[in-house]
Amino acid sequence: MEQQYNSDRLPTISLNQRELQAINAIIEGYLPHLRRKLPYPYKTIKLLDDVRRKLAPALKPGAFPAGEALALSLEELQAIGIALQGFVALIYKIIPHSPERNATLEDLNKLRAAIEAILHPGEGA
Repeated sequence: MEQQYNSDRLPTISLNQRELQAINAIIEGYLPHLRRKLPYPYKTIKLLDDVRRKLAPALKPGAFPAGEALALSLEELQAIGIALQGFVALIYKIIPHSPERNATLEDLNKLRAAIEAILHPGEGA
């Protein structure tokens, strides 16, 4: 995934509706695990719930055409990164090795890297 900038010079990640659905499903799948953690991560859970609310209108069929933007704060992106990292760790634990699992993990790690590039510009580049 390539980091891009919009006309206001804000960093963007190009995603389609299917990828937004995947992010929503990852958050949905990771939240129950997060809610069992101690100390209870109130802020991260609230941020992920907020992201899911923002995603909801874009997940309706045809509601997120190519080129459409969805504004997320850096804190929300950080929370998505946490969910991706945790979800990937769960996949490693639960899902047996397979080409499909490995391809999914590769895609998730690319998305996480794109988010990290926005959160920490200039690092690792």
